[in-house]
Amino acid sequence: MNLEHVWVSANKDRNSLNLDTTNNQSRINFGIKITKDNHSGQIKIFNTSIGGDYYTELSISEYVSFSTLGWRGGCYELTLANCKRKLSMIENKIKSEINGNQNKRKIDALKESRARVINRYRVVSQRTQNGNS
Repeated sequence: MNLEHVWVSANKDRNSLNLDTTNNQSRINFGIKITKDNHSGQIKIFNTSIGGDYYTELSISEYVSFSTLGWRGGCYELTLANCKRKLSMIENKIKSEINGNQNKRKIDALKESRARVINRYRVVSQRTQNGNS
């Protein structure tokens, strides 16, 4: 499957949000954004979960995943990786807070964040296991 097929799949996906502008067509699902430039036809995929103010374009290996798994499968795989990364960051912050200031409110907030990320991971993981890709 090439990027054009991934774009067509994203375009047809009912769960993907339409973000079209005058310069490009875009769809977003699970924090993954795919764009197609109206002038050049170039297709790019971005991970909106990392990069701060600017979205980060996928690595070559992540593009390969989308080419192999398609739009929905690639979104699921990248979302699971994002959840694992976020969980690791939250765990490190919890450890740091426990070993440092021991601010109970901050620790509780981090634990709530961890629970939300774990729940998101569980939901996406179940979707991949149920074959909803």
